[in-house]
Amino acid sequence: MFTLDRIKSLYFFYTCIVLISFSLSVNVVPLEFRWVLNKLFYVVSFLFLLFYVYGCSTKLNLKKITFLIALLIYIVFYSLSKFVNYPSFQAVANIISGGLLYSIVLVIFILSVKVFPVSLILKPFCFSFIIIISISTFVLLGGDIAFYIDAEAMSFYEKRGGNSSFLGFSGVYLNQNSFAIINFLAMATFIAWYFQLSFVSFGNRNTWKIFVIIFIFISFIFVLLTLSRSSIMITGLFLLLISLKGSKNKSVLILSVLVFLALVLVFYMLNDLIVGLTERVTQDGTSLRGTIWMDAFLSIKSNFYFGVGYYNYVNEWGVELSAHNAYIQRFASDGFFVFMLFISFLLFTLLRGVKIILFRRFTDNPILIIFSVSFISLLIHQFFENIINNPFSPVTLFIFLIIGFIYQEKLKANE
Repeated sequence: MFTLDRIKSLYFFYTCIVLISFSLSVNVVPLEFRWVLNKLFYVVSFLFLLFYVYGCSTKLNLKKITFLIALLIYIVFYSLSKFVNYPSFQAVANIISGGLLYSIVLVIFILSVKVFPVSLILKPFCFSFIIIISISTFVLLGGDIAFYIDAEAMSFYEKRGGNSSFLGFSGVYLNQNSFAIINFLAMATFIAWYFQLSFVSFGNRNTWKIFVIIFIFISFIFVLLTLSRSSIMITGLFLLLISLKGSKNKSVLILSVLVFLALVLVFYMLNDLIVGLTERVTQDGTSLRGTIWMDAFLSIKSNFYFGVGYYNYVNEWGVELSAHNAYIQRFASDGFFVFMLFISFLLFTLLRGVKIILFRRFTDNPILIIFSVSFISLLIHQFFENIINNPFSPVTLFIFLIIGFIYQEKLKANE
């Protein structure tokens, strides 16, 4: 369908999108540079789509037409929501980012799964995870790095204590929840990469497997050190489901033993981890989420069909917070019509993912099953955070990537 040169160009754009997304997510990139990266994200995303459409000779079938119509309807209702809640210029800006760009990025990652082999798809994600984990390890061992964020947000994180101790560690992020979910994605991706290495044959494969295992180990420990309750919960769920599904697979058993050893090591070296996590649950509770959710529901009632614009809640520190629930946030911000399109697509994908987990053998489809379990875990996580509504977030890109795997049921590294 494409020439080799065109595939290389598409892969270059794909890699740039992933790397820019990760660069925008961390708090160690200067604000001026992040502004440039933000605009570059738009340009590269549109270039990918243009290059793909220009070189594509595939005919549209009923499924593709239905998908494109659904996206068009989403953009239309999203646009109506913005025009109802914002002045014209601000509405157009929101439509470009939350409507057009969000849809384009979804299409890009579904197409990427179709065009590129699994090994190439995972590379920019793995590279980004390695950089983030390496710098964060440097910070954990006492290294000093500069953080770049606006003054109001910096004051907020300073009041919360930042990453001043091992417990509640946030690495290259100022928000420990952000760092936790990135490490969950890293762990899931490295586990997928570990099995992907089984599909290729080269001289130093075992060395690469050891390298990957080390990063699985570190990313898992980092999730624990953040004390992020939602990320720790879905990490446990993810590992449990993978262990049960792959209980007869030797590699899964090895990884399960390594995870157990990691738990023993962490609890032995930091025996106050359980105490710290218990204190977060008993003292912090839901971290104002209950109050925020009630306020969000009141906002939904005020404009049920088209939302109230971007929903936020002001807490006692005077900082505007999102609903901390991607689904409530989508309903409150964009209204009933957009929410129903959004949730229907996720639920339909979820059903396909559950079907894959239940009826596919792990030995035949380990990567597909790993990503399907990751999808379930991330959807649960978003009951407590609001990330997947942001088209620039690595978490959103990762979910879009999983959607591509689930719908196309890509199986092995050489496919």
